[in-house]
Amino acid sequence: INSSVLPLLSILRIEVKRVQPEVDIQILGKLPALRFLYLETTKVQYTRAESFIVGADAFPCLRECYLYYFQTGPSIFPRGAMPRLEVLYFFARALHIAGGELDVGMDHLPSLRRVMVSLCPEKDDIIDKIDEAAAMVRLSAAVHPNRPTIVVFDFCESFL
Repeated sequence: INSSVLPLLSILRIEVKRVQPEVDIQILGKLPALRFLYLETTKVQYTRAESFIVGADAFPCLRECYLYYFQTGPSIFPRGAMPRLEVLYFFARALHIAGGELDVGMDHLPSLRRVMVSLCPEKDDIIDKIDEAAAMVRLSAAVHPNRPTIVVFDFCESFL
């Protein structure tokens, strides 16, 4: 996708076999008028994305972002990116949140109003890790200036 060819693209719903965060998210972040993004993989990806390689000016108009079936978190976008984001859906392994490997901090997203997360449990500690991860997401929302609504989905039992 070339952002100069699609300067007015405001809604994008795309399904791919695999997301390469360091490439795909960077490219999508350059679309200047993108307001709605729905990005889904056809196969669940558990690889942790430490950080996306996007600039602080990425996703300048994005209002709603739905990232399905590849592990992400709100903090992997740098401060300044997604300044107008109101709705965020992301997917993560409960163990990676509960263990501190995936930061769910969201205070750098100033317009956030609603956060939805699907938590994937590990085989051996399904309930404990989901509860712990959900509590961490809720705590992060509680300290956010907007106090966004949080919806936590217990997901992925069929994918283990």
